[in-house]
Amino acid sequence: MKLKLSIFSCLFFFACCYAVAQMDAYSYARELKGVSGQWHKIELPDDIFGKTLYNLNDIRIFGIMPDKDTVEVPYLLQLATDKIEEKEVSFKMLNASSNSRGYYFTFQTLTDNPVNEISLAIGQPNFDWRIDLEGSQDQSEWFTIIRDYRILSIRNGLTDFAFTKLHFPVSKYRYFRLFFNSREKPVLSGVTIARKEIQKGELRTFPAGKLNARNNKQTKQTDIYIRLSMPVPVSRLRLNVKDTIDYYRPVSIQYIRDSIKIEKGWLYDYGMLASGILNSMEEATFKCNSTVVQNLK
Repeated sequence: MKLKLSIFSCLFFFACCYAVAQMDAYSYARELKGVSGQWHKIELPDDIFGKTLYNLNDIRIFGIMPDKDTVEVPYLLQLATDKIEEKEVSFKMLNASSNSRGYYFTFQTLTDNPVNEISLAIGQPNFDWRIDLEGSQDQSEWFTIIRDYRILSIRNGLTDFAFTKLHFPVSKYRYFRLFFNSREKPVLSGVTIARKEIQKGELRTFPAGKLNARNNKQTKQTDIYIRLSMPVPVSRLRLNVKDTIDYYRPVSIQYIRDSIKIEKGWLYDYGMLASGILNSMEEATFKCNSTVVQNLK
């Protein structure tokens, strides 16, 4: 299993103000070159994060005047994160029918907006169904949008997992029809039709390198330890799983936030970074608040 870490961090600063600053109070400094004009954008270098506070509050930008006075420049720190916009489309259900093959649900959109996502709330706690989605302008000719799309729900004393959101290419039809290849009638307790747009942020990707895995047969748990070459702000983790069979595994992702040396060695204090379900139906990506880390478990 390979794992990659994607981080993003950009520094924007603006305006100018003058202040007397004691630059020698800082243990690390680097020169900014190529600065011209009033507005500037600086991407923080990777090696700076191991020398700052976890919240980057100790970063300062100085300019040196000809008379040796210093100019401290205020700045705005921003993450170049993904921008997600989701617009729901109003609709009404026209009919629900069935035949020997399965169950059909037909919807009519009340606007001309294109869509690419349908979220289903289903009353049954446990199911494993295949769905076809079709579109039409007049209900006389139907066009296939997605076929044999799997939705799943598992609810018992050990777990509560559901995957009931349909993702498909942007489509613009007046009518949409869902076909459930099931002998059991689906109980639709809610449906949302929407257009989801994602503007990708600026990402830096770091390979995790060699993984150190330890298996605990008693707890049936695997701990995977990862050490990055330097501290970096992590906001997304992507796992590449080689298995081709269906899988479903609860996952917690932790990082070392502090450590203390005792007689028997080092004692580590772990903080939670992210958690979720690693499964074969969704992309194995876990998002978290940007956190400077070097050691992960």
